[in-house]
Amino acid sequence: MIRGPGTIEGYEWLSRERSLWDLSDLITRHFTGRFLLIVCFDSSRITPTEEETRIGWRLVGGGMLSPPLTEHLNLPAESYYDWWIFEDARTAERFPVYDYFVNHGTWTSRSAEEIESSYDPTWERGRLELLRPLQELFWKMVGEYRPLAYVAVGAQLTITSRSHVSGRSESP
Repeated sequence: MIRGPGTIEGYEWLSRERSLWDLSDLITRHFTGRFLLIVCFDSSRITPTEEETRIGWRLVGGGMLSPPLTEHLNLPAESYYDWWIFEDARTAERFPVYDYFVNHGTWTSRSAEEIESSYDPTWERGRLELLRPLQELFWKMVGEYRPLAYVAVGAQLTITSRSHVSGRSESP
């Protein structure tokens, strides 16, 4: 089931049940020349292999940073991952280490209030007490670092983008 799209602070987002989509081709085509910061890979940090280092991947404070994206660049993706896409490497290099959003089973850009409105109030109260602070931190980071996009694949797929999530984009 698709949730959204929604708009928050100049970003569009959508969440849907996890799928078998391979987002690598979409990301490399849509964001050619931009930079991908992998902050979570298989629910943990990632370090570039020798081959990845040779082609320009490198470890920075917040994660593993790609060389400028090209259509043929192989993007490491595993079961649970957080990807942030930036216009320039300098912004990505300043990005902080944090407790990955995707590792929280309730993670979504959909508001906790909207989710709770569908709950039975007699027995499902309080299930989202961790979601609100996560969302506050997420939107604070988005406001400070202004990524082009954020992609989380975990219990569900969440995409947040300054570009339209429907496929149209700001000119890259």
